[in-house]
Amino acid sequence: MKKRVALVALLIVGGLVSVGALLMWGPFSSTPEASATPANFDLVAGRTEIDVGDVAVVGLADGLHVTFTANPGQMLEEVHVCLWEATSCTATPPAWSPPGRCPWSVEPPAPRSSIEVVIPWDDPNLPVACWDVAWIQAHAAMASGQTAYGAHFKKSFCLDVPCCTG
Repeated sequence: MKKRVALVALLIVGGLVSVGALLMWGPFSSTPEASATPANFDLVAGRTEIDVGDVAVVGLADGLHVTFTANPGQMLEEVHVCLWEATSCTATPPAWSPPGRCPWSVEPPAPRSSIEVVIPWDDPNLPVACWDVAWIQAHAAMASGQTAYGAHFKKSFCLDVPCCTG
């Protein structure tokens, strides 16, 4: 009788531990998208290219993510993203485009230290896919009144669009 009680108790405790694990970690395991390594560029302001933050670009399951992050003491008021398909990064970059003409932008109600633009893969204006070569013009209006761009002032940067493969 004591062996049966001990066995039942063991089964109950084991079941509770299993339920607790499911509640804590969820029923499915998958590779987190956070494992994707974004391409990072300085966010530079003015013709002297003062470093005011960073721009990170990565493709995840829901689309292309372009994240602007301001340095401490700086704030972002609005951001704009233009994209062009490229044959290679040695090709001539596209001409500068006024930020207001970029098809993707975010203007939060108040300045922020970080703003993310997510462009869905099925967006008809998106000219690239994962691992394609692209020119990106990433523009930010800073709360200080400065205008800033990813990598080079009033220019685009080229990259193979990095994507999560996990």
